[in-house]
Amino acid sequence: MKRLRRFLGIGDSLVGGKDTLSLDAALSRFRARDIPIGTVIDIGASDGRWSLTVNKYFPNARYLLVEAQAAHEPALDLLKRTSGNIDYMIAAASDRSGTVYFESGDPFGGVASHTHERGMVEVPAVTVDELVQDRGLPSPYLLKLDTHGFEAPILEGAGATLKRTQLVVVETYNFRIGSESLLFHEM
Repeated sequence: MKRLRRFLGIGDSLVGGKDTLSLDAALSRFRARDIPIGTVIDIGASDGRWSLTVNKYFPNARYLLVEAQAAHEPALDLLKRTSGNIDYMIAAASDRSGTVYFESGDPFGGVASHTHERGMVEVPAVTVDELVQDRGLPSPYLLKLDTHGFEAPILEGAGATLKRTQLVVVETYNFRIGSESLLFHEM
């Protein structure tokens, strides 16, 4: 276990015997503040494992998992069928509805773009604001983005939703993962 913790980069995050940097620890701190969450919107959901972790802390919230890669649909469909509060959509979140291009070579990777680059496929695109309105998702929201550099366009399409969002979780980088990506300090 110690070797696994070191490999995952969480070996030094122990304070008083508690892991202070894990997702569970962060969600536990947030939950302790008794801040309500009506809907968790998981953008870049892959197979849904992040939302399953969050569901332990917010079991009464609704969950909408948005994933661009159809390879994850069987796992997402299973989550939907076995839970009473999880739904999903196979599409890329963006600043406008229609289509975007997506590099889909790695099922747990991928980069979206408005411009076609070699190896990309065209996928459906939706805005977060349209999803919230069309599905009648209750606020307040927890919005998570694991979108490999396509955060700015997604946030542009989430303006109304962000006004009613309690928590935003964004995976960012300190290197350029895509042509449209922003570095951590630019976010």
